[in-house]
Order: sequence, then structure tokens, then C-alpha cells
Amino acid sequence: MSTGIVTAHALRVREGPSRTHKVLNLIYKDEVVELLGVSPDGAWKNLRTVEGFIGWSSAKYLLNQGGEPLPDPEPATGQYR
Repeated sequence: MSTGIVTAHALRVREGPSRTHKVLNLIYKDEVVELLGVSPDGAWKNLRTVEGFIGWSSAKYLLNQGGEPLPDPEPATGQYR
């Protein structure tokens, strides 16, 4: 399991990998999340929050615990609304 840390003050968790998708929840700076997948272009990470919300957030606001960008797991597949 790969985990990451939120670097933004407040980061939106969305239904799909774009800013046009509905916001499901917010996660906050220094919160740890579980990485589940990555969009084909690498700009969005699919993640699970500590509360159990699953959604997408911008990859540029997520780092690993050493302060480096998160590695990309296998690209997520499927259709998104």
C-alpha cells in the first residue's frame, strides 16, 4: 500500500479525475491518504481518506512521507462520470 501526505491547506476529493467532477469531500494539510490509482495523464491520484472516502485529487498536492512526489501505480481503468 502506498500512502501520501496532503500539502495543500484544503484539497478537494472529487468523483473523477478532473476539476469538472463533483466534490465529495475535503482533505487537509498533513493528512495521510492511501493511494489507489492514477489517471492516464498522471495529473490525478485516486485515493482513500482515513474516513473511508474514495475519490480523486490533484497529484501536485500529494507527496510521499519523504517529501517526494508519489510514485504512479498502475493506471486506473474504467469509465468516469
